[in-house]
Amino acid sequence: MRRVKVGAIIVVDDKVAVLQRQVDDKVYYTFPAGFKELYESEEECVIRKAHEEFGIYVAPIKKLYKHKSDLGVENFYLSTWLTGEFGKIAVDDPSDKYRYGYYKPVLIDIKDMPSLLIMPFEIADRFYRDYMKNPSNFKDTSIAISGTLAK
Repeated sequence: MRRVKVGAIIVVDDKVAVLQRQVDDKVYYTFPAGFKELYESEEECVIRKAHEEFGIYVAPIKKLYKHKSDLGVENFYLSTWLTGEFGKIAVDDPSDKYRYGYYKPVLIDIKDMPSLLIMPFEIADRFYRDYMKNPSNFKDTSIAISGTLAK
């Protein structure tokens, strides 16, 4: 059985929150995402991953995209930033080397997305096109779905 992976798309003004990753000389970006634990809902996973990777608490608003690959399914939720200091994570020294290089939380201008390598590409491209067609669909994220916030 394949595990479900869940990601967040967090829009702040005309920017989107991503992780800038570097492995050797390769720089790319990812949305905050991870595998859902058996005990948690997809929404709870979104909350946990945003806190682990960005140091913020979010509220998932709605599921936007489903991405299927050979590795399984990944669902992406539009989420709103509730509280917390962006970039304040448990290991917040981006010069530290991890097993897969290093990463740092960044906010990038949505208009710059086509010039950056953002993974998964299909989701980044779809979000960019949808946002450019109707940005207002992504700006009114003040009403969060009811659910359990991270404790």
